[in-house]
Amino acid sequence: MLLLAAQRFLLGLACATMGMRAALAGDLTVEVFSRDQVAATASVKSDEPALTKNPSNGSWTFDLKAASIISVPIEVDVEQPPAGYQSVPMHFALPYFADRGRPYPLATAVVNDKTNDQEGVGPFLKEMGQSGSSFRNSYLLFQRAQRLWTARYEQLQKRGANSDDVGVAYWLLYAAGDLAKKYFYQPDDKVWQAADWMTGLENTPSLYSRVSRQTVDALLEQLRGIDTAFYQFVINRLEQDRQTKRDLTCSRFDRLDADLSELTPSEQERIDADGKLALKVKENVTWCAAQLVIGAPKSLNDDQKLQLRETAGAARKVLDSVPATSLSGRNAKLVQQNVQIIESAVGVSQ
Repeated sequence: MLLLAAQRFLLGLACATMGMRAALAGDLTVEVFSRDQVAATASVKSDEPALTKNPSNGSWTFDLKAASIISVPIEVDVEQPPAGYQSVPMHFALPYFADRGRPYPLATAVVNDKTNDQEGVGPFLKEMGQSGSSFRNSYLLFQRAQRLWTARYEQLQKRGANSDDVGVAYWLLYAAGDLAKKYFYQPDDKVWQAADWMTGLENTPSLYSRVSRQTVDALLEQLRGIDTAFYQFVINRLEQDRQTKRDLTCSRFDRLDADLSELTPSEQERIDADGKLALKVKENVTWCAAQLVIGAPKSLNDDQKLQLRETAGAARKVLDSVPATSLSGRNAKLVQQNVQIIESAVGVSQ
């Protein structure tokens, strides 16, 4: 299963021109971890020529704050893993607020775990059960667990499940969830493969000797909510910016509003079933529109008035479409107030 909405949500980036680095440009650093401190070089790719590598220190420069974008999709990989080691590409959303005074840290890892029971899975699961184990480094844990899960899943096509399979899948999902929460990691097909397998697994006590079914279910719920959490985090951050950077923030809310309106029915059900995200975005979009009316109502031209009427009309459609239980909240009331301000000045959309 792919995060289609998240992929649509990740927008392009305007790149700073060479030799004219903006004052607010940020730095991205990418470290490569391993259990044995082997040397490896990270690579960073984007669909856009968005990142400029600094050859002097191996970091990447970017400028996100000046453009009306939300985030940038990037792929972190290893240029050439050392002999005997492996690394799978990792995908992240680099958010617009990653520009800051200190470098924005990402990482990956190279691993060489054995994949058999005696030398690989057994020692791995024993280590994960110890205090202070390498699960504290989720990049390394992710690469190790995915390597082991890939091998286990192939075996599962020929045999029944056991508690070691559950343990390996759990740690893969744990690492993916931790990276998603902290660094906006976008889970890959192997992660969703493990999640789907765990979801459909029968609740047999012998399978959950290493981790309880309740813990597994809570983790699965967290992973299924990654898109929702990402939207919510960005909305909260945009609301912080609204008063000090109104025009740019309003432009970003317009883009976010367009993304939410393009969700398929299944995506809508998974990401925003109660409509609260849509209402929160509409509250901000209509607030931005209302400021134009309040600030200079007589200077609005016909095109601006038409756009404002369309904004108010689209907000009314959202109010009509969300569950009744969501209409009693603060955001719905603010949308209604903003719509009234807009329509009292420019009329109602036909």
